Amino acid sequence: MIKHLPVPQLSFQLESVKTYSNVNEPYIFEEKPNQYTFLFTTYGLGNIYINEEKVKISPGKLLVCLPGEDIRSLYCDSNSITIYELRLYAFYIKDGYPSLYKGNLFSGQTEIMIQQLSQMITVLEQLYNLPVPESEMDQLLRQYYFQDLLMLICKQQEQSNHFEESAQALAFTLDYMHRHYDEKITIKRLSSLANMTTWQYSALFQSITGKRPLNYLTEVRIERAKQILRTGNEHPLREIALRVGYQDEYYFNRRFRQVTGIPPKIYARSESYTMKYQEGKRRYKDYLGNETEFSIGLKRILFLGETLGDLLALGIQPVGSYTESFMDKIWSRQAPYKEQVSQITGVGLPLDCNKIKALNPDLIIMANPDRQQYEELSKYSPTLVFDTFAPLTSRLKTLADIFGKWDVVYKRLDEYDAEAKLMWESLSEEGVGAETATTIMYFPDTKQLYLVGITGLSQILYQKDGFKPTPAVDQLIKRRLGYKRIQEKDIMNYVGDRLFLIHPDSYEDKRQTEMLLKQKPWSELEPVKNKKVHIIDVNRGWSWDYLTNQQLIRELPDIIKHR
Repeated sequence: MIKHLPVPQLSFQLESVKTYSNVNEPYIFEEKPNQYTFLFTTYGLGNIYINEEKVKISPGKLLVCLPGEDIRSLYCDSNSITIYELRLYAFYIKDGYPSLYKGNLFSGQTEIMIQQLSQMITVLEQLYNLPVPESEMDQLLRQYYFQDLLMLICKQQEQSNHFEESAQALAFTLDYMHRHYDEKITIKRLSSLANMTTWQYSALFQSITGKRPLNYLTEVRIERAKQILRTGNEHPLREIALRVGYQDEYYFNRRFRQVTGIPPKIYARSESYTMKYQEGKRRYKDYLGNETEFSIGLKRILFLGETLGDLLALGIQPVGSYTESFMDKIWSRQAPYKEQVSQITGVGLPLDCNKIKALNPDLIIMANPDRQQYEELSKYSPTLVFDTFAPLTSRLKTLADIFGKWDVVYKRLDEYDAEAKLMWESLSEEGVGAETATTIMYFPDTKQLYLVGITGLSQILYQKDGFKPTPAVDQLIKRRLGYKRIQEKDIMNYVGDRLFLIHPDSYEDKRQTEMLLKQKPWSELEPVKNKKVHIIDVNRGWSWDYLTNQQLIRELPDIIKHR
């Protein structure tokens, strides 16, 4: 048997794509599969037993298991974990005929760390969400995305060998500190995330960074406090302390002085800060790790994303966004948008680089995580990638950080939370109780159905005092997926006590959507029989920015009452 052939000399047949999320108890895999098995971790920490040997897993790690290897069980070591499993066959040409190959792949590497984590996740999600192949075109599309995945793996292999597991675990906790600095963080918590004992973690941390973990955390918090102080807004000291993870403003004041040599208020008024502000430059790292320097006092913003209303709610007026027709269809029909949108120039969809150049933007904010597009746009202006799928609170705080709008953001969030609370209290009085709800997008012309996860109407329905997601929707939310294509024959598996059905914006589409509910299997669904179906057009049910959500909070009681 041939033990090793380069990947380019092989052909592959992808058999299945599965995902495992939030494994609270040990998960037992199928024993000794006769195909190759790729296991890729996108979130969380844990262990997998392969051939009775424990293998640690962490975000970005790909495990390549040969046919016949014994993959026994998965244990989750963090609050949750997400793993993709791919099963596939490999073939090579022997004497003019294809022969099954069971040798090593990727020069025999069985553990590969993928640095381009976001790209890998994007390809895996595309593969996972594809329907079961029913035609040659479906199969071709499946193979196309799988070739993308192989290219990513091979490219990573050429660039470097896999990272040391301990260094990866350390990088994970560093990222955790940067994302959760405003929460209570202890050595015990960090070492647990790194799957190490406290003394092992502390020693490794200091050997790599030259600092003790909690000293490093202090620097992260103080640096964040300095960013808030640089906005020039007069924030109470207690407010700043709470934002950066200190419950005691006096302790925060003392730690700030220990690190910087001066108290926070003096720092805010210091000559050095004034000089930096006059120079008008700051550096910012977006959620994908791209570092960008841009000017303070931005005036010409180009926003390329689905949540334009987030900026408008904070008083930020972009000079450009998508095409005029797109903005007119989605945004200008919403009352909060009309005047602001009329002042925005469209740059095309797909993007027209000549129009972008003509706008001469100070800063470009893009939602697409595509690296090639990021590098292209960066030629025209400093560019940041913005996570439009993040929760509303997180999105607004990110924008407040970029534009120094901290004084506005908390007011907007308080207004939003107060309206949402009143709405749910009102619905509760009307007898709308603790029910499950599902949102489905239906396209009558193609008969396609999409189960909605973290986008659109779902960001309101599943608030703290709202409806509960069904198990299928809950999986999408936990995996941070916007939607998933589903088949009509499986509709019973997805629908909860209430059904919110979104349709394209036309009278005919609405009529066909209403007719759909009179046919099987729809007419047999519990929410249809109980008259708990709510039909909504795409303009209201698919956008999820601040202003649209705020408007929808005001309309949702009427939508539910008028079934």
